[in-house]
Amino acid sequence: METKLNELYAFLIENRKYNFELQNNYYRRILRNYEDSTDRLIALLYETANTQSRPKIDKLKNFHKNIFENKNSVNNFESFVKFLNAEQKVNFEGLFLG
Repeated sequence: METKLNELYAFLIENRKYNFELQNNYYRRILRNYEDSTDRLIALLYETANTQSRPKIDKLKNFHKNIFENKNSVNNFESFVKFLNAEQKVNFEGLFLG
């Protein structure tokens, strides 16, 4: 059993470039119609919400409303993390926790 798992893991490691390429193309397709960073972020947020089987629409509504009311807060990574939660460090962990 362990041998099979090791073979599977090795296969995934050897072929991860295809997954990366697929994800890259997926995000490019979403973003290519937008030049403004705020519009790009909103497009990504909508796309993410659409991947959920049962998104919590009320929470999403409030979140998107806050973004539209504070567009300057999403101009760059630092301001977006602070917009999500001013207490968080400005890094990817802070983004995740926010």
